[in-house]
Amino acid sequence: MNMNNHKFIDSTTYEIIPDENIIEVDPDIALAISLLNQKGYKTIACCSGHAFDLTYYKQVKELSLLDGEKIKEEYPEYYIVGKTDLTFTLITPKVATCIYVMFAKDYHFASLPVDFVKETNESDCIIRKRINYYENHIRRNPNDVEKEIKKYNNLLLKWVRKLPKMKERNDE
Repeated sequence: MNMNNHKFIDSTTYEIIPDENIIEVDPDIALAISLLNQKGYKTIACCSGHAFDLTYYKQVKELSLLDGEKIKEEYPEYYIVGKTDLTFTLITPKVATCIYVMFAKDYHFASLPVDFVKETNESDCIIRKRINYYENHIRRNPNDVEKEIKKYNNLLLKWVRKLPKMKERNDE
């Protein structure tokens, strides 16, 4: 299933390029994803990380969990709204971004990119690097977050370039 919500036009012929021929990825991770797939490591999703993501999450919780000190420890910023006799709504910001590559199956890599972790389940595996927006409950400068994102995307690309080609491509 193609989750692409765009149409693309060839800049030479001006013909619409069929969606099934397009894989849309973040620019900072595009070369790494292209090389992984060319080498036979089939990817199904990825993200290069985003420094300016100001998404907030809304969670409805039981009133018995309303412990202001614990919430302060867990969340750098938060808002409590919609308090009733039984529940309250906790609104918190997104606290981190991730650089990740999800693979169609579990490839047994001899190593991973620096500071990346690997997680697997029955159908796929993911390598990722978490980058926090907050340090000591203080929002980091977005430019510093962006520099860290670029650093780890570069480390990912170096790792990809060193990976051997798969002996035979498996398009399961």
